[in-house]
This record gives sequence, C-alpha cells and structure tokens, in this order.
Amino acid sequence: MIELSGLELRRAACEALGWSIRVSDQSEIKGDFVAVFDPISKRVGCWCLAIEHASHDLPEIESDPAVSEPMFLEWCEKNKTIWTLKSYSHAPFTCELFSVDLIRKQVSGSTPSEARARAIVAAKSY
Repeated sequence: MIELSGLELRRAACEALGWSIRVSDQSEIKGDFVAVFDPISKRVGCWCLAIEHASHDLPEIESDPAVSEPMFLEWCEKNKTIWTLKSYSHAPFTCELFSVDLIRKQVSGSTPSEARARAIVAAKSY
C-alpha cells in the first residue's frame, strides 16, 4: 500500500469520516465546479474548478492537532475503537487501533496528527 501524505492523506481521512468533494448540481453554477461537503451534506468552502483545489477546504486533520484530535476522538467513540499513540526518541509516532472484534491496526506518522489521519484511513479496511 502506498502511504498517502499531504492533501491526499487529508482527503482520504476526511472521506473516511463522511466528508466529500462533489461536482456541483446547482443550477446557478455552470460547468464542472466542485465543492466540499461535511458529513451532514452542508457545503463548506468555495466552489472550485478542480478537486485538488477543493481539498484545501477540508479540515486539516493530517497536520493540525487542534483539528485532528477532536475528530479522531469522536471517530473512535462512534466506532467503539480503543487506541494508543506513542513515540520513542527519534522515531515516528505510532498509532494502534483495536476494534470491538479485537482487530488490530498499526500505522506510523511523523506527527501525532499524521498518525491519527493514517489510522482512520487504515481502519476503512476493518
């Protein structure tokens, strides 16, 4: 599996949490514009011409601890997932997830936010 990073990781983690980037179905907008929608289908951010630009409007779950921690904790609670996050000197952060069925996933990231985002993406295969 190729490890995602940056905006690709942000998009994958947010999509796993119910966020989406969709083509406009608004009659007042002509062409293939896309926008970001949160899990309750409320549009956030601006209409963009390209999916790559729309990814900037997603929450910075892969890089901002103030964003990643509450989103991750809410996701863990909703999915009844136990987790650990640890790091040893000069090593990446490791996030382990344990599902209700005792399925274990372990991923690493250079920061706690990146490790949490990768854990959410990895858990899609539970």
